[in-house]
Amino acid sequence: MSGIFIVEDEHFLGLFLRTNLEKHQYQVQHIVATEKLAIEYLNNRSPGLILLDVQLKHTGSGIRVAQHVKRVQPHTPIIFMTAYSDSTIITAITEMGYDYILKPFEFEQLKKKIDTTMLTSVS
Repeated sequence: MSGIFIVEDEHFLGLFLRTNLEKHQYQVQHIVATEKLAIEYLNNRSPGLILLDVQLKHTGSGIRVAQHVKRVQPHTPIIFMTAYSDSTIITAITEMGYDYILKPFEFEQLKKKIDTTMLTSVS
């Protein structure tokens, strides 16, 4: 796996994710907090997996980031992280073919999703 790219606007959650992922031998490529920075990063790099917050500060949208990924890196898997269980958001995520995890979550839940996603994206 070429690494995990994290798009999360909650600074402490981003650090928590990086620390725990690296502790479990995952490589974290980079963390950004905005839609604009995420798109700029993805225009130049191809992560093995993206952990993507649905609602980003400053009118940012994880959904728009995922739509960009679909255009430029259609085989890059994404796991959305969201505090919203609204059916419209969940439907948008699943219709794009991505997985999600509801916040708050236990790290082990996320780890299982990452492992499953990476296995299915390889096959």
